[in-house]
Amino acid sequence: MAAWLDLVPETTGWSLVDTGRLERLVEELGHPETQYPSLIWFAGNGNRIKALQALFPHNNITRRGQTGLAQLHVSTETAITENPVLFAETDLFNGYGERKTNISDRSRERIQRYHISQEGSRSAADTRRHVITNVLFAFTHVLCFFVDTPSEMQEVLEMLESPHHNVKIGSRSAPSFTRVIIVLTCSEMPEAHGTMVKERLHFPNASIQLPVSILDLRNRHMLSLKAAFEPLRCVLLDQVQISRTELIEQGLSFSGLQLCTLWNRTIELKMGSPENSALNCLKVARESHKMNFVTMEHLVRFLSHAKDLGCATEDTHAFVASALFMNAYPPGMHWALNGMDMVFNESTAEQSFQKFPEFARKVFKSRSNPLQGIASTKCTKWLKYFLGFLADSQYDGKNLDNVLKDGLSSNRRLFDFGSTSGSSSRIAIIASRTSDGKACVMANYRGVGPRPVEGAYLFLRPQDQSQDPFLWEA
Repeated sequence: MAAWLDLVPETTGWSLVDTGRLERLVEELGHPETQYPSLIWFAGNGNRIKALQALFPHNNITRRGQTGLAQLHVSTETAITENPVLFAETDLFNGYGERKTNISDRSRERIQRYHISQEGSRSAADTRRHVITNVLFAFTHVLCFFVDTPSEMQEVLEMLESPHHNVKIGSRSAPSFTRVIIVLTCSEMPEAHGTMVKERLHFPNASIQLPVSILDLRNRHMLSLKAAFEPLRCVLLDQVQISRTELIEQGLSFSGLQLCTLWNRTIELKMGSPENSALNCLKVARESHKMNFVTMEHLVRFLSHAKDLGCATEDTHAFVASALFMNAYPPGMHWALNGMDMVFNESTAEQSFQKFPEFARKVFKSRSNPLQGIASTKCTKWLKYFLGFLADSQYDGKNLDNVLKDGLSSNRRLFDFGSTSGSSSRIAIIASRTSDGKACVMANYRGVGPRPVEGAYLFLRPQDQSQDPFLWEA
């Protein structure tokens, strides 16, 4: 695993070194502007490495240099998905003295150095805790601590009680979405120590309450690594999904590119000021946002329509800012037909929901059938199902294929631009991309003139013959 962060001593204190590892990993994702990564941080004793080997068998966990404060990698199994998993690891309990981090030549060009502002003198251990709780905690979805001894447990509990980084959206403070798992792994750890943990799941001195789960793996040390850490895999998947759902509900689901920007600004903010100030995500997003002209035309229409309807200016601006700057839609924003009824007819939510069943019955009116009026018995229900099946199956699939082959030519393919003439069939298939809803077009014609770089549609092209189906199949 490659170095990500490190602490370097200076004559006047400490500096945090960021190798740019996060930025490079995000750039290597398939489409980072529409991928929403989850960050899991593994910290504690040496059992964290065994857990990483079991949880991420396709990543090279064992190849290690001098680690510094934290190392970072992306799960190869999830790198091309909508929600890739980034995982960091830190040796939390070994002494942290002056040492040189192993930084590759590829990372040196991205390296950034931040002087840590502090009041008075601060030890290496205190500085490390300050960085972890105010930087690493910032956008971590799941914290996973591996502890064996009472002293290790005590250090984790004190860290969870330390002041944490908090996030704001405009004037609204966002609740913490970080979840904590404490993993007990040593078979010799006293049973009574687990009781002390459970009594301190709520930390009265902590600035932010983090939900904590205790996972006891002490009786699994004789199993293989995969079997021993299988319960942890299940808990991690569950906690990541819970955190991801909370992010969406709170409008804090950040793409890979947004995460990089917010991460860099968090370091600048927390390292440059000893005060526990909050990062305003909306302000950061506005600074780097570039409006494209396609969106601007529709935005002008929307604002004009909202003004004609008498919508409050503050609410309209909040809606637009959330949609444009962070892809962060507030909970309940997508109400479809009910939302239209509330806007155009000024109905309340309760009135709108009461109208919907009657509206649905009118829209999806059932067809008349010869059994209408006959008493509803089990026999007549089965007969209705059978007649409905026949009514929906009154076509010959093979005959339909033959008609399409004859009309479109059996050998022409969807992206067959060369055979497209002014008199031939021009076909376009429009589908929505699952990651962000972007409209994608697959067509057998090119159109006239260059297409805008940031157009409303994304025109797809096949990479090989397997991605170019026959036109009649399409």
